[in-house]
Amino acid sequence: MERPLIGDEVSLICPYVLLWVLNSNNMPTAQYEIKRKCKCCGAIFLAKSLDSYYCSRACSNKGYKQRNALKLQRERWDKVIGEIPDKRDYISVTEAEAVFGVCAKTIRRLINSGKVSSINLGQRLTRVRKSELITALSFKNAWNFQSA
Repeated sequence: MERPLIGDEVSLICPYVLLWVLNSNNMPTAQYEIKRKCKCCGAIFLAKSLDSYYCSRACSNKGYKQRNALKLQRERWDKVIGEIPDKRDYISVTEAEAVFGVCAKTIRRLINSGKVSSINLGQRLTRVRKSELITALSFKNAWNFQSA
Protein backbone atom coordinates (compact mmCIF):
# COMPACT_ATOMS: atom_id res chain seq x y z
CA MET A 1 0.00 0.00 0.00
CA GLU A 2 1.48 3.30 -1.08
CA ARG A 3 1.44 6.27 1.28
CA PRO A 4 0.75 9.78 0.01
CA LEU A 5 3.65 12.24 0.04
CA ILE A 6 3.43 14.52 3.06
CA GLY A 7 5.77 17.21 4.37
CA ASP A 8 9.44 16.19 4.12
CA GLU A 9 8.81 13.11 1.99
CA VAL A 10 10.27 13.02 -1.53
CA SER A 11 9.57 10.49 -4.24
CA LEU A 12 12.29 9.33 -6.61
CA ILE A 13 11.40 7.86 -9.98
CA CYS A 14 14.04 5.49 -11.28
CA PRO A 15 14.01 2.13 -13.10
CA TYR A 16 12.74 0.46 -9.93
CA VAL A 17 10.22 3.22 -9.03
CA LEU A 18 11.16 3.48 -5.36
CA LEU A 19 9.71 5.80 -2.76
CA TRP A 20 12.36 7.54 -0.70
CA VAL A 21 11.50 9.20 2.60
CA LEU A 22 13.60 11.66 4.55
CA ASN A 23 14.04 10.42 8.10
CA SER A 24 14.63 12.57 11.19
CA ASN A 25 18.29 13.13 10.20
CA ASN A 26 17.25 14.35 6.73
CA MET A 27 18.84 11.25 5.23
CA PRO A 28 16.91 9.36 2.54
CA THR A 29 15.74 5.89 3.50
CA ALA A 30 13.88 3.45 1.30
CA GLN A 31 10.48 1.98 2.12
CA TYR A 32 11.23 -1.50 0.86
CA GLU A 33 12.86 -4.61 2.22
CA ILE A 34 15.21 -6.83 0.26
CA LYS A 35 15.95 -10.15 1.90
CA ARG A 36 19.14 -11.72 0.63
CA LYS A 37 21.37 -14.63 1.49
CA CYS A 38 24.96 -13.65 2.34
CA LYS A 39 27.41 -14.90 -0.31
CA CYS A 40 29.99 -15.64 2.38
CA CYS A 41 28.28 -17.15 5.42
CA GLY A 42 24.82 -17.94 4.03
CA ALA A 43 22.90 -15.93 6.64
CA ILE A 44 19.64 -14.23 5.62
CA PHE A 45 19.80 -10.44 6.02
CA LEU A 46 17.97 -7.28 5.00
CA ALA A 47 19.94 -5.54 2.26
CA LYS A 48 20.43 -1.81 2.75
CA SER A 49 20.83 -1.20 -0.98
CA LEU A 50 20.30 -3.02 -4.25
CA ASP A 51 24.04 -3.79 -4.40
CA SER A 52 24.32 -5.45 -0.96
CA TYR A 53 25.46 -9.07 -1.13
CA TYR A 54 27.13 -9.51 2.27
CA CYS A 55 25.56 -9.36 5.72
CA SER A 56 28.47 -7.62 7.48
CA ARG A 57 31.76 -5.84 6.96
CA ALA A 58 33.65 -9.03 7.92
CA CYS A 59 31.86 -11.07 5.24
CA SER A 60 32.44 -8.29 2.71
CA ASN A 61 36.18 -8.34 3.47
CA LYS A 62 36.29 -12.13 3.11
CA GLY A 63 34.53 -11.89 -0.25
CA TYR A 64 36.96 -9.18 -1.39
CA LYS A 65 39.96 -11.33 -0.45
CA GLN A 66 38.49 -14.38 -2.22
CA ARG A 67 37.83 -12.38 -5.40
CA ASN A 68 41.38 -11.00 -5.40
CA ALA A 69 42.89 -14.46 -4.76
CA LEU A 70 40.89 -15.88 -7.67
CA LYS A 71 42.00 -13.01 -9.91
CA LEU A 72 45.67 -13.60 -9.03
CA GLN A 73 45.29 -17.35 -9.62
CA ARG A 74 43.81 -16.73 -13.07
CA GLU A 75 46.67 -14.37 -13.93
CA ARG A 76 49.24 -16.98 -12.84
CA TRP A 77 47.48 -19.66 -14.88
CA ASP A 78 47.38 -17.42 -17.96
CA LYS A 79 51.12 -16.81 -17.59
CA VAL A 80 51.84 -20.56 -17.23
CA ILE A 81 49.65 -21.44 -20.23
CA GLY A 82 51.40 -18.83 -22.36
CA GLU A 83 54.81 -20.39 -21.65
CA ILE A 84 53.85 -23.96 -22.69
CA PRO A 85 55.06 -24.86 -26.21
CA ASP A 86 52.45 -26.60 -28.39
CA LYS A 87 54.84 -29.34 -29.50
CA ARG A 88 55.58 -30.64 -26.01
CA ASP A 89 53.82 -33.96 -25.27
CA TYR A 90 54.51 -34.00 -21.54
CA ILE A 91 53.60 -31.15 -19.20
CA SER A 92 54.17 -30.57 -15.49
CA VAL A 93 51.44 -30.98 -12.90
CA THR A 94 51.30 -27.19 -12.45
CA GLU A 95 50.89 -26.67 -16.19
CA ALA A 96 48.19 -29.34 -16.32
CA GLU A 97 46.41 -27.64 -13.42
CA ALA A 98 46.38 -24.35 -15.35
CA VAL A 99 45.35 -25.89 -18.69
CA PHE A 100 42.55 -28.14 -17.42
CA GLY A 101 41.38 -26.00 -14.50
CA VAL A 102 41.52 -28.83 -11.97
CA CYS A 103 43.38 -29.01 -8.67
CA ALA A 104 46.90 -30.46 -8.57
CA LYS A 105 45.63 -32.98 -6.01
CA THR A 106 43.17 -34.31 -8.59
CA ILE A 107 45.95 -34.80 -11.13
CA ARG A 108 48.15 -36.53 -8.54
CA ARG A 109 45.19 -38.72 -7.54
CA LEU A 110 44.81 -39.79 -11.20
CA ILE A 111 48.53 -40.59 -11.32
CA ASN A 112 48.41 -42.62 -8.08
CA SER A 113 45.34 -44.58 -9.21
CA GLY A 114 47.03 -45.49 -12.50
CA LYS A 115 44.52 -43.75 -14.77
CA VAL A 116 47.25 -41.41 -16.02
CA SER A 117 50.86 -42.46 -16.47
CA SER A 118 53.62 -40.10 -15.47
CA ILE A 119 57.36 -39.66 -15.74
CA ASN A 120 59.31 -38.50 -12.71
CA LEU A 121 62.43 -36.62 -13.81
CA GLY A 122 63.49 -35.83 -10.25
CA GLN A 123 62.12 -34.28 -7.10
CA ARG A 124 59.14 -32.04 -8.01
CA LEU A 125 59.61 -32.77 -11.72
CA THR A 126 56.65 -35.02 -12.47
CA ARG A 127 55.45 -34.87 -16.08
CA VAL A 128 52.17 -36.20 -17.48
CA ARG A 129 51.08 -36.80 -21.06
CA LYS A 130 48.54 -34.26 -22.32
CA SER A 131 46.58 -36.80 -24.39
CA GLU A 132 46.09 -39.10 -21.37
CA LEU A 133 44.83 -36.20 -19.26
CA ILE A 134 42.33 -35.32 -21.97
CA THR A 135 40.89 -38.82 -21.96
CA ALA A 136 40.98 -39.10 -18.16
CA LEU A 137 39.31 -35.75 -17.59
CA SER A 138 37.01 -36.00 -20.65
CA PHE A 139 37.86 -32.57 -21.97
CA LYS A 140 37.81 -32.75 -25.74
CA ASN A 141 38.38 -29.07 -26.57
CA ALA A 142 40.53 -28.01 -23.61
CA TRP A 143 43.70 -27.57 -25.60
CA ASN A 144 44.84 -27.18 -29.19
CA PHE A 145 47.17 -30.15 -29.71
CA GLN A 146 48.06 -29.72 -33.36
CA SER A 147 51.68 -30.62 -34.08
CA ALA A 148 53.41 -28.35 -36.51
